[in-house]
Amino acid sequence: MTDNVYRILLLRHGQTVANIERRYAGKTDLPLDDQGVAQIRRFKKDGLYPDLSGYHLYETGLLRTKQTLSIIWPGRASDILLDLREMDFGVFEMHNYEELKNDPDYQHWIDDQTGDVVCPTGESQNQFKQRILKGLQKLIEKRQNAVIVTHGGVIACLMQWLFPAENKHFYRWQPKNGCGYLICFSGNRAISYTNIDYQ
Repeated sequence: MTDNVYRILLLRHGQTVANIERRYAGKTDLPLDDQGVAQIRRFKKDGLYPDLSGYHLYETGLLRTKQTLSIIWPGRASDILLDLREMDFGVFEMHNYEELKNDPDYQHWIDDQTGDVVCPTGESQNQFKQRILKGLQKLIEKRQNAVIVTHGGVIACLMQWLFPAENKHFYRWQPKNGCGYLICFSGNRAISYTNIDYQ
């Protein structure tokens, strides 16, 4: 590997109760549920995660990312990247579609084609994207092999931006809990990726 080539693993945290109930969970500091803990342990035992012994570890400061990282790489030090937290869903936080579908503000937000509609007291899609791209840029500037245990929406948005030629919908980029993408960079440019996923 040359000095100009490095890899960043974007890994989604393990399962929480909000994932099961399909709730918008951004800033709520949820732990992994029992099944989420068991899944991450099983994925590790089955060899899903590559040997990343030389990689710098990051998480977002929320319990679900800390727990996931500590199960996979116990005892390893990590840093926090706040910019790579999930979207701030404002008043929609910890609600699901069924609870919100008759709310005019929610309908306005989900019908938005511009990315400028703000979740009341939260972020717009464009504000979210701007924030997480700033977080990714901090990693890219370091030119180091790194892991960031982050969130599904963050990963989908970043992959859509890094690999626009694939023309994938946002939700097709979103990995399952405990899965993600190992991205190879040359300088500032993402040149390829490998799916980290179970069958």
